[in-house]
Amino acid sequence: MKLLLLSCIAMIGFCNRTPTDYSRDCSVKIYGWKPVFEASANYKTISATTPQSTINAGKIYVYNKYILQVETGEGIHIIDNTNPDNPVKKGFIKSKCAAEVEMKDGYIYTNNFNDLVTLQYNFSTNTVQEVGRVANTFQRLEDNYTLIQPPGSGNYLCNYPKDSVVKSWSKDSINACYSCYKN
Repeated sequence: MKLLLLSCIAMIGFCNRTPTDYSRDCSVKIYGWKPVFEASANYKTISATTPQSTINAGKIYVYNKYILQVETGEGIHIIDNTNPDNPVKKGFIKSKCAAEVEMKDGYIYTNNFNDLVTLQYNFSTNTVQEVGRVANTFQRLEDNYTLIQPPGSGNYLCNYPKDSVVKSWSKDSINACYSCYKN
């Protein structure tokens, strides 16, 4: 009888585990978000491209007849606001992990991961040139940055080399002892 009672208590405890309860058992594999890493040579490349869809709208800066709108984590939309009733996207500046934008004296200032970059953008030709970079200006992404979390809820691999750069996420089998949980 005692054995049956102990078995029932153990089963109840097992069934009530939260997703992070498995984190102490490194032999357990669970299904969750796995980071896809960017090649180190590519992640600090800044370029101009055709207009992109707005998915994660961020901060906005108005400059003359243009609106610069951050696409959180991806770059900056360039929008012609000559006719405020019909703004037109003209281009997009790719700058991974972008969260900030400012413009002064014809230069665009933004972040590229945790670096502050100065850009010269030609509004008529949709071209961009990086003219300055101050490394490690912003707090490390790993310490305080939501962009390194997966797009959905559930378990995700959160213990990986600090110098790695996450470019996207995929669903896969992950090691439970290196996982975190996002609601």
